Amino acid sequence: MAWYLVGVGIVGLFGNGMAGQYGDRSAMGVTVLSLAVPPAASLATITLTGRTMLFLIPFAIWGAAGNAGVIANQLRVMNEAPEARAFASALSVTIAQVGIGLGALIGGKVIDAERLAALASANAAIGIAGLAVALLIVVTVRRSKQQVVPAACDP
Repeated sequence: MAWYLVGVGIVGLFGNGMAGQYGDRSAMGVTVLSLAVPPAASLATITLTGRTMLFLIPFAIWGAAGNAGVIANQLRVMNEAPEARAFASALSVTIAQVGIGLGALIGGKVIDAERLAALASANAAIGIAGLAVALLIVVTVRRSKQQVVPAACDP
């Protein structure tokens, strides 16, 4: 298992690079993509595991997309708070670590209760919930940018 995690770290560097390259254009777009790809990659990984070494391809895609999401979120919050970029960056990293811990906890509980095959369904449900949150953020940010702030009157 340790070597698989090392592999996720290595392909994560690719995901980081991709997020850095495309995140400047659309950090939210990279975030949404990083939420949509892992459930499909997880399902493909679980389906192919034990049959062939081809499971490593979707496993690598899952690792790259997951790491891209962390970087995209970091870019997004730093751009939303330019006056507090260091705090926004630190907060983003902390939230990512909490998410990783919760994912491990939920994944472990799902595997214990339902076996490995149920993990893809749980991953898909979490991905859909993440997409819903991303949509809510997009709508909220757009509304806040469209609001007109009245000019203060000079006495």
